[in-house]
Amino acid sequence: MNYKSYCHLSQDIKEHLPKIQSLNFDLIVGLPRSGLTPANMLALYLNIHCTDLISLINNSELKTGSTRKSKNQYLKYPQNAQKILLVDDSIAKGDSIKADMALIPTYLHSKITTCAIYSSLKQRNDVDFFLEYLPSPRVFEWNIFHHPILTT
Repeated sequence: MNYKSYCHLSQDIKEHLPKIQSLNFDLIVGLPRSGLTPANMLALYLNIHCTDLISLINNSELKTGSTRKSKNQYLKYPQNAQKILLVDDSIAKGDSIKADMALIPTYLHSKITTCAIYSSLKQRNDVDFFLEYLPSPRVFEWNIFHHPILTT
């Protein structure tokens, strides 16, 4: 069984941060629900805006806290971003990310790069890139209580 904690997630993201930073994204979008945590981590490390899938689709105004401004303060609405990183925590069959991409207006697809933190396969063509290969069986701290392993 392969296990990843929040601490592992943070370390794995930080290890690949230079690669992600070099791609110059101006918006990170987290996929519900498990993609929101790594998306927020990435956005905070890179000091860029982060939002969720529905806010991207609805083009809801981006917000920041009063003590920390994003380095791309010019960006007020997610659909105005030029380079969007769509993030999920993991990818196995690829069905979730495919379904989520189908919800996004097609005119935005050319701005989007898809990313999973963990992949169950060493090579794949259903996501633009992933950070770490993590074969099954696997379980994550953030969803362990919803994993089938607890029912056996």
